[in-house]
Amino acid sequence: KEVVFEDIAIVDSGQGAPQGEKYFNGNNIFVRAGDLNNLTEGKYVGEYCEKIAKEAITEYALKKYPAGSIVFPKSGMSIMTDNIAILKYDSYVVNHLAIIQPNDVNDAEYIFYLLRKVKTSNLSKNSSYPSIRISDVQRFSLIWPSKEIRQKIVSILEKAEKAKEWRKEADELTKDFLKAVFMEMFGDRKKFESVELGNKEIYEEFFAGGDVPKDRLSYEKTDNYTIPIYTNGEKNKGFYGYTDKARAIKESLTISARGTIGYSEIRKEPFFPAIRLIVITPKKEILNLYYLKYAIDSIKFNLGATSIPQLTVPDCKKFKILLPPIELQNKFASIVKEIESMKEQQKHSKEQIDNLFNVLMQKAFKGELSV
Repeated sequence: KEVVFEDIAIVDSGQGAPQGEKYFNGNNIFVRAGDLNNLTEGKYVGEYCEKIAKEAITEYALKKYPAGSIVFPKSGMSIMTDNIAILKYDSYVVNHLAIIQPNDVNDAEYIFYLLRKVKTSNLSKNSSYPSIRISDVQRFSLIWPSKEIRQKIVSILEKAEKAKEWRKEADELTKDFLKAVFMEMFGDRKKFESVELGNKEIYEEFFAGGDVPKDRLSYEKTDNYTIPIYTNGEKNKGFYGYTDKARAIKESLTISARGTIGYSEIRKEPFFPAIRLIVITPKKEILNLYYLKYAIDSIKFNLGATSIPQLTVPDCKKFKILLPPIELQNKFASIVKEIESMKEQQKHSKEQIDNLFNVLMQKAFKGELSV
């Protein structure tokens, strides 16, 4: 059947946050909108929140909400994050959060998954400034099957969620594995000579990127613009757009010189490096590109106390790396390539799991999921 939230839960809004350090020295959990960015176990909040004292509760007349209540942002741009969480413990809640307190705490997970499917940002009806009215949440209609079916739906979705967690853990283990292999093969610094990155015997080119040619720039690949432009960002591996002329022709390594200092990527095709991106093209017979990346990743780029940390080519050239025999570097590179192939399979697996979860969500709340 169809119900509205006020039929099956208490819908409320948090209260104002106490001001001043003296209030945050107690044992009572206080949940803010920002806490929803760091959820434990994927959906519960409260583990790492600030604690407030009794005097804050009394002076600000704060209300405590029971564990199992669902919270999500109701005002400001944080609405667009669609962050939703379940209170892990009895907690006090800041006024920028909406609270749904189920009449039956066992329905918390069902409501949580339902809101993830609906997306809380869709509850906002104000285009100029995102905000959600509690009255709109109270009157929001939703499918409400029998208790037995609600529990079965949650059980199926939790299994799918667990598969996503396992996939993420496997991806992290893969990253750690390559770091461990690198340390096992090259961790003993006494075995190998060290050289400065600026040693001309180990590289063909070593330079900093330049300004993006605005008159020769396209954000989509065309017949005339086929050369990728990379910046110092991590998102999409720094991809920015396309131009018509490459500045780096051979396989090279790029290093972020500002922002995430030291973030490196292997570039196998001709490209144009933007400003604040350093390019190293190694001599293949002396320095393997894959080995170079992991050697760079092991460097701690300590640039001192500057207002805006920035890595320059002269600074970068002063850092040292170990230079093992090229045969050993190539052996490490072959391991990296095998793992990279495995990661591609994992990426495909992740996409399949995500698609499965989304299909299950759609079917579950349309009443089409066979339980």
